[in-house]
Amino acid sequence: MKITTLEERLEVIGNKRMAFVGSCNWDTFVDDNKKLWSVPKPNCLGCHFTSFGDKDHVRRLMSKGYHSDQVTEYGLELMEGLRCRLMVDGEGKRWAMLAFT
Repeated sequence: MKITTLEERLEVIGNKRMAFVGSCNWDTFVDDNKKLWSVPKPNCLGCHFTSFGDKDHVRRLMSKGYHSDQVTEYGLELMEGLRCRLMVDGEGKRWAMLAFT
């Protein structure tokens, strides 16, 4: 489903909770059934709202180095054992390293 207005975005988000702040055009939300959804950021209207699988799908992506979005507190709770370590590179840019314990 294409999201073209902020009202449509809010309607799609509904009672979902944000699990990951995306590094590109989408943030990842979780519904009551623990299904993940990619929702366009407010500045990316015109993009599509799509299913993103479940936490096991995200774990597989992380284990292969394909998922590095910033995790929220709810995302840490959802992923059970996921830890977020904040790092600073040589130029002072901050980034997060995600790993499972």
